[in-house]
Amino acid sequence: MRRFGLIAVLVMTGTAYAQMAVQLPAAGAEHGAVAEKFSFVSDGPAGPGWTRPDEIPRAYFHDSLTGLFKRTIVLNAKVPSRTKLSWIFTGPHAGFTVELTSSKVRVVERYYDSMGLYESGNYPNKIIRDVEQPYTGEARTLTVVADSHLAVRVLVNGVKVLETELLFDVTRHQLMYSAPRTEHDVVEGALLKPEIKDTRVSVKPTEVHQTMLGFGGSPSIPAYMELSEAGKKQYWEMLKHYNLLLDREYPMGTELKPDLSNMENLADATPHYYGDNFPNGEVSSFDYSKHVLDLGGDVIYEMWALPAWATEAYDGPKVVDVWGKVVKKVAKPEEYARIVVGYCQQAKAKTGAAPLIVGIENEVEQPPAVFDAMVLALRRALDNAGFASTKIHMADASYMFYGVERVKELHKDPAVWKAPCMSTISRNSWRIPICMSNACVQCMLPAQARIFWRQRFVSTTPNIRSPVIESRSRPRSFITRT
Repeated sequence: MRRFGLIAVLVMTGTAYAQMAVQLPAAGAEHGAVAEKFSFVSDGPAGPGWTRPDEIPRAYFHDSLTGLFKRTIVLNAKVPSRTKLSWIFTGPHAGFTVELTSSKVRVVERYYDSMGLYESGNYPNKIIRDVEQPYTGEARTLTVVADSHLAVRVLVNGVKVLETELLFDVTRHQLMYSAPRTEHDVVEGALLKPEIKDTRVSVKPTEVHQTMLGFGGSPSIPAYMELSEAGKKQYWEMLKHYNLLLDREYPMGTELKPDLSNMENLADATPHYYGDNFPNGEVSSFDYSKHVLDLGGDVIYEMWALPAWATEAYDGPKVVDVWGKVVKKVAKPEEYARIVVGYCQQAKAKTGAAPLIVGIENEVEQPPAVFDAMVLALRRALDNAGFASTKIHMADASYMFYGVERVKELHKDPAVWKAPCMSTISRNSWRIPICMSNACVQCMLPAQARIFWRQRFVSTTPNIRSPVIESRSRPRSFITRT
């Protein structure tokens, strides 16, 4: 009896956690124009195709898909049980398939653009996402939407049944019907023409919302130094051509000497590993900076981790950084200010100009009181050293919500809020950038916030190294002022 009781409990528990089915409404009338019709007969003639000797002929649609799209097919009857309708979307690097059966919807995403993805069969093919959702009711319309949030949505009878990430482009699509060849099942329907809407954009040239300061990125000086003279010439031609003239320094950090004598010493460059990439490291080059200035660009200086001699032990209220580590060491504000001013002095002597902007610290968590002290100490030190025109931006955050919180903390102290010439909300998208709204950010900020926005996409997540993200994911920045 105990055994039967245990089995009953397990069955009930499993049922409680089973995925709830979506109840479909009755399909409404679709009024869209027909683009192409299709018809599948399970026991009809086999379609042509090498390695598929007995497959039901597929339906190939002839419209080219845009980056963002919405497509709908209408079925004349429900998909019979024991069968499956597969809507296959393909692109140059990856594809996804939406499968519809009589009881569930499934989305499978796969990459096939590298032999490193080979698992079996005749060609590379690696599934990276596989999600499904059961439903009840009769599916008569199927809609697929690739939207601006890097997602794909699947609607059945106009109701969203499933949504998942979509991080690559697709360009063509086709339908495949799978069914027992010994049964007589017929599935017919049509692909509807996509709805085209007219949009009017009105530009008011006198109404200014943002000033774009420029575009650029963080160079790897060790890699730059390995270029030949011809390579360096081509490098600068490319940066000038693409207007990537904001040089966000990747400066000497933990290995910096107290006398600041090794800011340009390549041998002291701290390695940074994005995977096993080489060479990459923290070090400055005033010769590089001068090239940027000569081309009409600007230099932005901001340190990452500080040298041990510029930090001290911390035992105050608990602070946890973005990686879940408890903060045990914090900056010495006066020493930090001395480092930044020392850099400005060397830059002025060797390039003719101090940096346009200096940052408090990049992606390092400090208690709010320490950040406040760093801001005040730095502004005071810059002014006293004759660098009043060099602006400060607040501590750079790993994620947008951290940046918003840092703005709020700065705003609590009027003296600190007044000290920076600029505040920056910076979001470094080390993971997938799902959705970002300026409106949402602004509503969380203090009134009269003087915000300089820097967005830096650096994609290190393996499954998003595709052209859709890659075009926005190399280490480059833009800064705007609102």
